[in-house]
Amino acid sequence: MEKSITSYLFQSLLVWFAICHLFHADVTCAQTIHVDGNAGDDSRTGLDDWTNAVKTISNGVARAATHSADTVLVSTGFYQLTTNIVVNTGITLRSWNAGALDPTNTVIDGQNVSRCLYLNHTSALVAGFTLTNGNGSGNVNTNYGGAVYMGGATAAGGMLSNCIVSGNTAIQRGGGVYAEGSNCVVTDCRLTGNEVSEANSGGGGACIYYGLIRNSTLMDNAVDALTNTTFRGGGGLYLYAGSAEQCRISDNHVYSTGGGVIAGGVNCRLTECTISNNVAIGPANGTAGGGGIAAISTVNAMFYGCDIVANTGSYGGGIMFRVTGNGMGGIVSNCVIHGNFGTNRVGGIIDSCSANAFVPDIRVLNSTIENNREPGRTGGIYLRRGAIIDGCQVRHNLGNWYGGVYIEDRAGGTSMVRNCLIIGNTNTGPDGAAGLTIPSNTFVQIAPLSATLP
Repeated sequence: MEKSITSYLFQSLLVWFAICHLFHADVTCAQTIHVDGNAGDDSRTGLDDWTNAVKTISNGVARAATHSADTVLVSTGFYQLTTNIVVNTGITLRSWNAGALDPTNTVIDGQNVSRCLYLNHTSALVAGFTLTNGNGSGNVNTNYGGAVYMGGATAAGGMLSNCIVSGNTAIQRGGGVYAEGSNCVVTDCRLTGNEVSEANSGGGGACIYYGLIRNSTLMDNAVDALTNTTFRGGGGLYLYAGSAEQCRISDNHVYSTGGGVIAGGVNCRLTECTISNNVAIGPANGTAGGGGIAAISTVNAMFYGCDIVANTGSYGGGIMFRVTGNGMGGIVSNCVIHGNFGTNRVGGIIDSCSANAFVPDIRVLNSTIENNREPGRTGGIYLRRGAIIDGCQVRHNLGNWYGGVYIEDRAGGTSMVRNCLIIGNTNTGPDGAAGLTIPSNTFVQIAPLSATLP
């Protein structure tokens, strides 16, 4: 009996090691590579512990592939690059300071000669670094992604987490980060002081195609090219058919479109974001504007639970919808659009339609539009036939022609203004109206005015 048990245990152990050898999947088999920029040596393997650490991150990532490691730990330090780090396997690359992430003291410097990181694997995670002085040069498109290039195809991916992305430049897209792929995720990051030098799409802080950016700060980024080209800009963020959740997007600027955000494509989502103090100033020709958000040819876009505050734009201080076909537009729901300033047409929300024949699909629901100003035209909302405004408070806005809501008599479709409180708005000029101005073929159901202004 004892011999039988011993034989069974021995056979089980052989099977265990066989599985480990074949699949390298058990935790017993997993390897960790150590990188120490101060005490490391690239002639080592990086295995076992810090006494065997390699010196450079690129060699650490290469050792991970050689030894089937799943984690690369990088000690605090200053890592200067001459070419970008490539992560194209499902590893975790992270900073290490006594077990904690330390992005402040673990710096990857592109030295203005290279991008910092190319990341392309749906299971890869890069966490806890400062990525700076990247210029987009690397093993893939050198016009995109000053510090980081993620993915590169519709279903590509990777995750960038808890990083500081600062002081990087790209020529065309994603001054800080360019991410293309439905499995790309940027989370808990801070993107500041990044720039796109030519306005071919833009995204001074980040350019996200199909992916997700969440719980991140995009501040003091820019698209600095002087251009009046339609659809170019996005000082903080260029978001195409992707999502942004719980982000803070502030103090970004462009000389074109979308001081804070350009949104494009189908099913673009902004959820519970704060978009404030952004600037989009350009020619007064309808192609520039959207101090907070510029929604360009969007279909089924959703801006939900956002605070859009104190932005400035030539066409639409808060939000500009640029409609280039029937059914384009989106939904603004449960948002606060407050204190925005328009320098040419509208302080709050505008539909800037490229042709009078198009019937947009723009709905403003359960939102507050207040204290927006535009000295030339409309203070609060300027939309066209086909628009729906439901359950909103439009108050204390100021315009020269129209103070509160103006629905223009262009295109077809039936507009609706329902269950709204429109009060305390002002028009300063001799023409127009202070509160609500609508064309025929508009259904109106207005809530009773209160005795005192809210």
